[in-house]
Amino acid sequence: MPCTLSIETSADACSISLWEGDWMVSREADEPRSHARMLVPLIDDLLRESGKELGRICVDEGPGSYTGLRIGVSTAKGLAWSLELPLYAVPSMALIAAGAVEAGYATEGLPLHVAIGARASELFSASYVLKNGFLEEVDSPSVLESTDLLKRITKGVIVPGSASVRNEVEATWQKRSENSSASQLTFTPVILPHSRFTRTLLRNPAASYRVEDVSSFEPRYMRAFMARKPAKSIFDRLPF
Repeated sequence: MPCTLSIETSADACSISLWEGDWMVSREADEPRSHARMLVPLIDDLLRESGKELGRICVDEGPGSYTGLRIGVSTAKGLAWSLELPLYAVPSMALIAAGAVEAGYATEGLPLHVAIGARASELFSASYVLKNGFLEEVDSPSVLESTDLLKRITKGVIVPGSASVRNEVEATWQKRSENSSASQLTFTPVILPHSRFTRTLLRNPAASYRVEDVSSFEPRYMRAFMARKPAKSIFDRLPF
């Protein structure tokens, strides 16, 4: 099995993992939203310390932080291109589902419904199921209102990607379940996407995640970018 470098930058804090077989080592940024400053030094330090030779690169393709995804995918493409290594891309929600599997929250045949925050009251959501030890996608990633998530699913395990998503969805579920005597939904604790979960995903047929054209590959945003007005004008921040 080739030594794999996996990169995750869709969340507030980026992480990288280097693994081969049962051996793995990970590094995380020690502060949020520091991807541009910390990602490459983290990779450089990890490779120097391990002494390992890379065989492939894997990156979280999104959805998630627009800026974070740009940085992560650009870095992964640059490494894959310059080192002539294969590039693999995995969805953020599949990473979270893999985290649920590793934490023991998955049951064979019972759907895992992953939900992460999108914008305002919207969610990114996708569903997976564990079959014979492999994760299979049963509902592809989509954007929907948070109130509509529970209209679409009737049983399984909801895997929230943030505390705010968990609180919002669970509150709605509790109100609805008061009128139902047969609720078949449970919730896991919050599971954030992490580069170490890539190993579980790539136990699936790896070819399904292979990026065939590295030069044209782009992050999976699923939403158009919207620039936010800064709290202060740039002129207010000048020192003179």
